[in-house]
Formats: sequence, structure tokens, C-alpha cells
Amino acid sequence: MPSIPSVISSSFAAENALEVGASFDLYVDSRPYTFVVEDTSDYFPTLYADQSSFVVADLNTLLYALNQRPGAAYYPNEILIALNEGVDTDTWLETHAINPENRIVMNALTAADTREQLSGDVLMLGLSRLLLIAFIISLILSVISLLAYATLNAQNRRDQFAVLRALGMSSERIAASVAFEQMIVFGVAALLGTVMGVLLSSQVLPTLAISTDGSAITPPFLVEIDTTALLQYAALLIGLLILVVIVTTLLIRRMSLSQALRYRGE
Repeated sequence: MPSIPSVISSSFAAENALEVGASFDLYVDSRPYTFVVEDTSDYFPTLYADQSSFVVADLNTLLYALNQRPGAAYYPNEILIALNEGVDTDTWLETHAINPENRIVMNALTAADTREQLSGDVLMLGLSRLLLIAFIISLILSVISLLAYATLNAQNRRDQFAVLRALGMSSERIAASVAFEQMIVFGVAALLGTVMGVLLSSQVLPTLAISTDGSAITPPFLVEIDTTALLQYAALLIGLLILVVIVTTLLIRRMSLSQALRYRGE
């Protein structure tokens, strides 16, 4: 009987000192069958190496080998199906409820149903809302502190602005220099914040991947960079920069040259 190609879990390979290309025997109903290792994996749909070892074999080859026994009648009792893009899941299930082999579908679980079930998990919702609230609070405090800094900075530098205006520099050029200064401040802050955010995400978020009983979630969290969120963050920074420049320009224009020089003399 030919060897059955298989993909085994990393834990199973480590326990039995198996490598790619190695052969091993498994007993099914007290009869040995020879398998050959084609590859190893930590994850397979519904099978996880950290929970228990597994062996995944080619369906047709495995059923052919198992059904060689007299009176044997092995058949799959669970099938994972990947539909082509654009195929409606419900329509497909209705069409294949009774198949040509007269096998009845007892239970069907779709990816959409699974995502909906996971999205309603109380623990996950609580963690995501907690992170969202923390982000909103930090964002509001950052905006308030930034506007307060811009206002106080402009007031404290009124004497410098007065000298520049006395030398003939217009309010627009002063505002442009302030905008350039703020761009440098924003750029450094964004760079440092990005580096710290990446480090915190890689260190903190994986520790939040726990279930209701405190055990680790399988598969673990995959930390990805959301490009859309980064673009929105960049647009927000640009908007704040424009707001700071507008506030600074208004403060400069409200201060007449005589008032500035008088303040300088005092």
C-alpha cells in the first residue's frame, strides 16, 4: 500500500523526531497505515498545535487506504469548503443541501456566522471599547494642550514678533516662520509617537489575547498597521497644524505695532 502524504503539526514532529520526507505509521482501528511527511504547520482550520497534535492527510488517498479493509465504510463527516469570490453562501448551501451522493448536510457553519459570533464576544467588545475611549481621551487632551501651548507661546514671544515687525517683516511671514517651526515639532512628535506606538503594540496587544477563562487565544493576535488609520491621523495632524497657524496669525494681527513696542519697553 502506498504511503499517504500528510502535513503534521510541529508538536507532533518534535515528539516523534520527524522531518520532511520521513515516514511513520499510525494505527486506525488496530491496523497500521504508513504516512509520509510533506510539511509541518502550527495551525490548520479547527486544529491547533498548542492544543493537541494533529496529522492532515490527502482525503482521497486516505479514504482509499481505509476502505481497502473488508466491510470498511469510511467517509468524511466534516468538510471545509472555500467558495469562489462572488458566490453567495446561503444560495450555495440551499443548492447543495441534498447532493448527488444523497448525503444530507446536518449542520453548516459559515465564515460570516463565525465572524458575527466573535464580534459579539463581550470580552473582546470591552477591550476594544476601552482602547477606543482611551484613544479619544488622549486625543482631546492632546488637542487642548496643543492649542494652549500655541496661544501661550505666541503671547510670550510678543516682544520677538514686535522686533520682527519693526524691522519690516509682515504678519504673514511671521506666521509662516511659526508654521515651519510647528511642522518641525509635529514631525518629531509624530516620529517618536510612531516608534513608541509600534513598540507598545508589539509588546502590549499580544498580552490582551486571552479568553474568558484566562487561557491564550488561538491563533494569537496578528498586529497589523492600518494604513487608512495612519492617513486619517496624518490628516488630523495637518488640520491641527493649520489651526495652530491660524490662532498664531490672529494673535499677531491683533497686536498693533505700537502696542508691541510699548510692551517691549515695559
